[in-house]
Amino acid sequence: MKGSAKIHYAYAPDDDIRFDLDARGFYTLAHGTFHFRHTGTLPDGTRTTGEAWGTIDCLATGGDTATLTGTITRTNPPGIMSGAVGFSVSGSGRHQRFGFSWGVLPPAAELPRCYAIAPFTTVTSGQFTVRDAPLPAGTPPWLE
Repeated sequence: MKGSAKIHYAYAPDDDIRFDLDARGFYTLAHGTFHFRHTGTLPDGTRTTGEAWGTIDCLATGGDTATLTGTITRTNPPGIMSGAVGFSVSGSGRHQRFGFSWGVLPPAAELPRCYAIAPFTTVTSGQFTVRDAPLPAGTPPWLE
């Protein structure tokens, strides 16, 4: 699962919110990185940008749908967010949707690994590519 996109978020319709995701593997054996940037206007009219970077720790796919989780490793400005986050992607082309956990949950909410919120926003530019990866035959590696 890989890609970059700008989304439309109903609670901040005029803000510029972008996500970059690059994940490989499956379930708890996944690895990769993420970055997001949110530029908006404060109540006093000042424009501000917050960014975060992190690592992916779980990826699950099914058809053109993916759920991912990860952990924030760095933010700018420092300390604006921390902890576990979840992402989801569904669809392809012009009808792609995207979800991010802190968009509907409190940022400090406990988020279990491998669980993400449904894709509740619309991708307005860019695209994520989801390659369906069926589970390998045999016993799951984490049970061996």
